[in-house]
Amino acid sequence: MAGGDSAKKKAKAKVAPPSDVDLRAQLPYFVARLAVLVLVTVVLALMGVSVLLAVLIGFVVAGLLTWPLGRLQRRAARRDRQ
Repeated sequence: MAGGDSAKKKAKAKVAPPSDVDLRAQLPYFVARLAVLVLVTVVLALMGVSVLLAVLIGFVVAGLLTWPLGRLQRRAARRDRQ
């Protein structure tokens, strides 16, 4: 198994270090995604769904609805950093 350990070490060595991102560029996208989560959760809670279930469903729905927005958020952070 010694050969497997060295392969793992080499794989870890090839991984690039995490890059710094500009959080200020990501803020508007984050706020929009958070607003969708809160809106979906509140609507579900008002419809009579239990709060815990509403939050869980809200996370799923907000994640699916704002997935393209998340990609734009990451692009903006990378673009602003350069």
